Amino acid sequence: MSGGMQMQIWLVRGLSVTSEEEKIVRSLQQWGFEAPDLWYVPRVRKACLKNRGYAFLGYADGRKPPEAWEIVEAGGPGELEVVQSFMSPDHMVNNSRIWYSGPEPPAAI
Repeated sequence: MSGGMQMQIWLVRGLSVTSEEEKIVRSLQQWGFEAPDLWYVPRVRKACLKNRGYAFLGYADGRKPPEAWEIVEAGGPGELEVVQSFMSPDHMVNNSRIWYSGPEPPAAI
């Protein structure tokens, strides 16, 4: 990272396992999440599930995801959990470009 700042990785748990990634992103935006420098959603290889119910966000400039009360206040679910992760982003596929395109945000995931 430029300027020597390390990327901080955040784990978001409590996502709907049947929602498309684009729908999850639009909902997170609606609930106050800023576009990350890294976005990774682990996938499940079963036809009935689209993701594993969690995702990783990475910010390289000191930004952080909103606090739980801010998410709920913005209309998000109370069971959504955001915690700092110590996973290395080295083996994560960065799909942050998805945050910059797509349809209007849905009402909920």
